[in-house]
Amino acid sequence: MFQQVARKIRARILSGELAPGEFLPPEKTLAYDLDVSVWVIGAALEELRRQGYIAPSTPGRRARVAEQVEPVRVPLQHPADRWSSLLTSTGRSPSTQRSERCSHPTS
Repeated sequence: MFQQVARKIRARILSGELAPGEFLPPEKTLAYDLDVSVWVIGAALEELRRQGYIAPSTPGRRARVAEQVEPVRVPLQHPADRWSSLLTSTGRSPSTQRSERCSHPTS
């Protein structure tokens, strides 16, 4: 879902509807306008920051379009990829193996 939202916001930036240096609407407003949760908006904006369309900002401040927007082909990052990165950073490795359920012996 956040990938679709990121594409919509990126299209607004590339069309000039959102100009370089311009502040984006507040996340709650974007969420209402695009009929998604604030979490989805946050994930989409983080992806656009990673791609260079949104300027880095401090927490609690509104997102701003980067001053120089140059389209960059970067694959969208899925939340599961971030989870894998987090596991790797703690010395663990992600796995696709399923753990077996505990079975309780019948009396």
